[in-house]
Amino acid sequence: MEIVSLVGNISLKNNGLFPLLHSLFSKKDFSAIGGHLLSDTIVYAFDFEKITFERQQPHKREFNHDIGLFIWKDSKNESPALFLVKY
Repeated sequence: MEIVSLVGNISLKNNGLFPLLHSLFSKKDFSAIGGHLLSDTIVYAFDFEKITFERQQPHKREFNHDIGLFIWKDSKNESPALFLVKY
């Protein structure tokens, strides 16, 4: 398979690094498969672009009970505002 797209971010979660990576792979028959790239996945080679945020503190994830997910905290240690996207 070939990596078509690999995007995500790295933050802190439970005092350790937490990569959240979304991947899309193409197969020999030109079909594609995608989802979260999990640990212990073997990737032989890929190109990447690194975008660094100008912050004094690293991004940190904590569990948000309102939505049931680990999400980023802002510099005041508050969860960012949640919003609804409608199509």
